Amino acid sequence: MRGTERVSKVFIDSRYCLADGSIEIPAGGLLLDPTDRCWLAEFSAVSSWDTVDATNRILYVQEPPANLRAISLSPGPHDLDSLAADMEARLNGPGKTVPGLYSVSRVAPSGGGGGSIYKAFLITNNSSFALPRDPVIRNLWQINPRLPTNSTNTLFSFPTGDYGNTDHVSGFVDLRRAHSIFIHMPSFGAGNTIGVTGMRNILAKVPVDVGYGQAIHWTMSGSDHDSVEVGAHSLNILKMELRDVAGNIMDLRGSHWSATLVFGK
Repeated sequence: MRGTERVSKVFIDSRYCLADGSIEIPAGGLLLDPTDRCWLAEFSAVSSWDTVDATNRILYVQEPPANLRAISLSPGPHDLDSLAADMEARLNGPGKTVPGLYSVSRVAPSGGGGGSIYKAFLITNNSSFALPRDPVIRNLWQINPRLPTNSTNTLFSFPTGDYGNTDHVSGFVDLRRAHSIFIHMPSFGAGNTIGVTGMRNILAKVPVDVGYGQAIHWTMSGSDHDSVEVGAHSLNILKMELRDVAGNIMDLRGSHWSATLVFGK
């Protein structure tokens, strides 16, 4: 800030981040009142994160009599066919104790039709097996309730999976790993917001309503409720983080984002 000038709008772009991911505000930064408010006016990015990553890559399988398998699927962007092929290969890979071969195919969800046709998975085997959901997973694999299971259940789950059977049909397979991007601002904020994990520095939630590789464009509604208190007298460095609903940092795989911040009363 120089003289009596007052900056009320800041344009930021991830291509101008410092080595630690923060962004330096030129011309001496911003002079603020702690009661000033900040709005995310607009945000642009690319839906470039992986379908399967460390947060959802484990397929849990229970084979009789007591073989518990935690199968890691291949990370990366997947469509329904590539994901089905990867599951089938890994189900029939090391650690399998049942005699039959697993088969993974695409089917319509129970009661589904129209645009939802063939957007569920059917997994079969001549022998009985279970594909449990998270509460049973935590019990059988003894996973601390405070820790994530990192299971594929966030993409698809099997209504009959808690019990042994020779075939299981999943619900709708949702290849969008993240439905929203949560914009976190750890460099300022008065704790006016709270997320499902208790994080208090969320500035905005940006819906992701496009598929992999497509552009995300979002603009604010203009409501006062879209803002947060700054809680600082000045800002020289901005730290902006893109996280999913669970608080995991979004890996955009080298693509970039841009945003506009508006400061005012």
